[in-house]
Amino acid sequence: VHTHAQRGWVRTNVERDLTQPGVDRTILLAMPLDHWSGALNDECAKLLAEFPDKFCGFIGIHPPDVEESLRRIDTYCKKGFIGIKLMPTSGYYPDDEKHRKVFEEINARKLIVLQHCGWCSQGIKGKDMFQSTRFSEPYHVEPLARVFTDTDFILAHAGGLTYFPQASELTRYHSNIYIDTCPGQGTWTLRHGGHWLNHLNWKNVLFGTDMIWGSDSQARSAKSYAE
Repeated sequence: VHTHAQRGWVRTNVERDLTQPGVDRTILLAMPLDHWSGALNDECAKLLAEFPDKFCGFIGIHPPDVEESLRRIDTYCKKGFIGIKLMPTSGYYPDDEKHRKVFEEINARKLIVLQHCGWCSQGIKGKDMFQSTRFSEPYHVEPLARVFTDTDFILAHAGGLTYFPQASELTRYHSNIYIDTCPGQGTWTLRHGGHWLNHLNWKNVLFGTDMIWGSDSQARSAKSYAE
């Protein structure tokens, strides 16, 4: 449920990585902002068009820019995208009333939301951007999950090292909140989560590798953990 494409990928790269066994389909997440050399919406749309039987697409949006977010949702849903990718560490709380209209549209279209959780990497573009890990606290998803019940929310990296207890609790009490196993934080928390593992609703744990299957050490780490 959680992979990214790198900019400049060509068909042969993707075909090579998609030959790895074990995964029939994968969600391809477009970056909400220009960072980490990750593919943006248009680049992901091209991959979806070339591999419709392999990829499902999530639109990258930045909710504080309300009108642009709504435009992207309309544009890329017409291209077959089925969900939304959020990066709140770039300086906003998901449940801020200022962009409620964006989540009303997401819910009306019954889209899925995957939110980055945990550490705010220094790889994000724009040093003047007000960035912080605290913006990705899972409890900021809870008000949205309660109100927008036609939307499923995925907390990436199992909520992150910092917030795994919150994410674990939310999966237990909200059927529309999930976590994924993306490495770096996701597999660590599922190995070392202590008593919080007893609170986890394992039906709401989803498999993700962060990178395309087989193409990166993170993907291989997640594969090893799954086995």
